[in-house]
Amino acid sequence: MPTSADLFMPELGRRSRGKLWRMLFRRLDARRCPPPLVIIFAFSALALQPGAAQEVPDEYPQCISHLWAAGSQLGWAEAIAGHDAPSEDARMLESVHGAGEQVERAHELCPTHPAPWPAWSNWLETQNQLAEMADKFRDSRMDRAQLAIALAGMHQSLAAQLAFRVVATHLEREATCVEIYERLGEALGFAQATTQIFHRLTPDAALRLRKALSLIYQMREMPEPCRDFKGLIPAIGEALNSPGDPSVVGRVNDIWHAGEVAAAPKAE
Repeated sequence: MPTSADLFMPELGRRSRGKLWRMLFRRLDARRCPPPLVIIFAFSALALQPGAAQEVPDEYPQCISHLWAAGSQLGWAEAIAGHDAPSEDARMLESVHGAGEQVERAHELCPTHPAPWPAWSNWLETQNQLAEMADKFRDSRMDRAQLAIALAGMHQSLAAQLAFRVVATHLEREATCVEIYERLGEALGFAQATTQIFHRLTPDAALRLRKALSLIYQMREMPEPCRDFKGLIPAIGEALNSPGDPSVVGRVNDIWHAGEVAAAPKAE
């Protein structure tokens, strides 16, 4: 049976993996930041069940919207934490709380099997971890940079838990539509919040829009069909071509809302 380290870094030998883990924890210790949840929880919820899951079955119409929303909430919170925008702190903390709620809802409203389902079985631990982050920020035990790092780790953990399937009796890492929904929500949420803060498309916001483009194209190449987000491609291109234009704030808002619509339950 492979260990979580084998699954997370299958191409590395044990000695190389050990060095990498030690390097990661030294960096985290230097920032006085808790280890990212991708280390703690990424593999705790996965059970070996036969079959594979790429897309969400039609009988779970609410599932995708909550995967997307969890990513978006984390993207908003990380963007505000990573920039010096204390006037937005209330919104940031609301987004931290909201991410936990969306994780719980996804667990309730997504399928129960096969892998990567059920989504986020560790939802309560995730909520507790998010609440702890918020409390530490409020009483100055965690600064903005540390909070941003912790939120990014949370996002990576949640996405990683959706990126596995079972082949025969072993667990196999594989990109899935449902993983991409969470990642796309995070990328566009981060870009939206950052653009609202600075009233222009900053380099890090542009990077997230390019990441969103990459994810949309990746979905179009999946072996089984994902939800259709290709309608966002022209608008993202227009935003990237006019980063300093005052209209870019509205453009990026519209892109996020178009993504929200694409992730919403399909109309009957």
